[in-house]
Amino acid sequence: MMPSRIVKQLGLLNTFYLVNGLKEYFEDKKLVKNVLKDTNFIFFNSDLEYQQIINETKNDEEAFKLLKYSMACAMNSFNSYIENDELVVVAEQTKIISPTIKDLNNIDWMDAFIHELFHSIKSYENKLFDIQDGFVLRSGLLHTYYHPIQDENGKITLESMRKGRGLEEYYNELQTEEFLKNYIYGNLDLTRDFACCDYYAPLFNNSHFRSYLVDAQLYGKKEEFTDNFNELTSSAYNEFEELADQLYEEKCLMNPNDDFSKYFKRYEDINKHFFQPIYEEYFRKEKENAGNCRSRNR
Repeated sequence: MMPSRIVKQLGLLNTFYLVNGLKEYFEDKKLVKNVLKDTNFIFFNSDLEYQQIINETKNDEEAFKLLKYSMACAMNSFNSYIENDELVVVAEQTKIISPTIKDLNNIDWMDAFIHELFHSIKSYENKLFDIQDGFVLRSGLLHTYYHPIQDENGKITLESMRKGRGLEEYYNELQTEEFLKNYIYGNLDLTRDFACCDYYAPLFNNSHFRSYLVDAQLYGKKEEFTDNFNELTSSAYNEFEELADQLYEEKCLMNPNDDFSKYFKRYEDINKHFFQPIYEEYFRKEKENAGNCRSRNR
């Protein structure tokens, strides 16, 4: 069954092509079907409807801030309550919020919508899981760690820390671009929100890396992903992730009219002195491992 709200937005034929493209791209028909069935797609026509959505939906300042600069946002959240003096956490239905677009040739809207839909797909499996002193809300490579803190009056608050947001956003945008070119628009130059994606493309285009990346994004197998990365890069994953997080957060704090030249200069320096050597080591060791496997199989 086609998701009715997307059909209303895109039309039946376009929705058919989109759904089948998603199933082929992610190679998991069941996952795509479940995500489209369980995601709450909210399209608004006016500022008034947008304000009503804000009032009716749990306020997520960061998510709604995205709509000022983008044309869609995905809200991946949870609900928590106290039961028998214990904190209970329940994953909520993911929401994708976007204005209604009547012109389906609006590439900026389609780029933003698919980007957020990919976030929804990557936060479906193992979305919420416990750790020793709290729990984690997952969306692809992005893990948000929550730790309950109880004050002297017994009130519980949640401290949070995010890891992996930068890598998830950059790789998600590369996947969005790849999908749009292969399944929606053909060989078309797209204007990216994430101008620094090219710095992450070398690994993205490596089939060995991609297999671990997709498993980590779709199914939460991040430990296998990081272990393999560390094996091939002299344990460089934490620094790789932290740098991507820092660079992404810096970009988010900048305004569209700011001078980005210093930012991109810093990115170029990091790429030259850290990313490129790491990629070269990764490719060399991956090739050596593949050669050793062939030798043992002879």
